[in-house]
Amino acid sequence: MFSSASSKTLVEEKIVPDCSRIILILLCIIKIQFKSTNNEDIGRQGHMDDIKILIVDDEENILTIFRLTLESRGYRVDTASTAEEALAKVGLHQYNLCLLDLNLPDMHGTELVRQIHQIHPGMKKLMVTGESSGIDTQTARNNGADGFIMKPVNRAALISAVETALRSG
Repeated sequence: MFSSASSKTLVEEKIVPDCSRIILILLCIIKIQFKSTNNEDIGRQGHMDDIKILIVDDEENILTIFRLTLESRGYRVDTASTAEEALAKVGLHQYNLCLLDLNLPDMHGTELVRQIHQIHPGMKKLMVTGESSGIDTQTARNNGADGFIMKPVNRAALISAVETALRSG
């Protein structure tokens, strides 16, 4: 039989540390399960914080709204306000997706999508425009565009378009 003093020592030195390790292991398992469950909907791209998106638009408010919306979903976001800046960033970084405005001050979006496609053909490219007429969708698709988003776009539609494009790849 154990005395009360030896029982206390057994609890303090043996059982409590073992329970702590078990609890720590269970917490790690729960965290891993939770993280994988929250990221199942993004397909083969990996975790959302591994996905990099480039937004190209000459309107600062569009850049800000799109960036904040996508960052709130866990995406890593970079922005460019000109085609020249976008091409420099695409040359330096690997992006999973690019949202690009059709009308930029230094280059038309269909030409920019063609040049980006030459650099990174596997990157998803969505054209963003406020023009419903005058869009040469076939030329844009031939140049590498994967889809179109019409301005004004609400946050839910933006997120849906981005997630759909990422899953398709």
